[in-house]
Amino acid sequence: MRMYRLRLDGRRARRPLLGSMPRWAMPAVAALAALAIVLGAWQFWPTDMASAKPSIAVLPFNNYGVDAATGRLADGLTEDIITDLSSWSEIDVIARNSTEAYKGKPADVHQIGRDLNVRYVLEGSIQRQGERIRATAQLIAAEHQRHIQTMRLAGFPACAKPGALAKLAKPLRLPECEAGQMQPAEQP
Repeated sequence: MRMYRLRLDGRRARRPLLGSMPRWAMPAVAALAALAIVLGAWQFWPTDMASAKPSIAVLPFNNYGVDAATGRLADGLTEDIITDLSSWSEIDVIARNSTEAYKGKPADVHQIGRDLNVRYVLEGSIQRQGERIRATAQLIAAEHQRHIQTMRLAGFPACAKPGALAKLAKPLRLPECEAGQMQPAEQP
């Protein structure tokens, strides 16, 4: 059934809202609404942890000693390992300042991996046993919370420098990087 309105006074009949809009306005409004939906969804899209290069965060080493000297040695060891790992161009290494927030806190490796967007987390500890120092480190796959590799250095003299203990990073093998294929980055 169709209805018509006839006005006898000569005026035009008022059109409803959609009828009063120009023809180009409706597609423009629909396009803007679609763009807003896409941009809104993009904001909350999860980031992909898989990148072209493996990434690693070296957490500050736990100090199981009671003196401040062992604490300084643990900080120096963490920094030396980050420096050594940064020399490999095939690995993205998270800056020490970013991992410092986790110092002295229980480590939820999965959460740290998501927060820092890394595949691997290296955590460890250092402790003094008389005049000797023992350092351990564990390489953990952040997504699955699975230990990939563990390393231990024991029997270093208490006066050892962090650079000597940084040998913990030398035998490090990430699953993506075959042994012998990784080359140190060229220094400028």
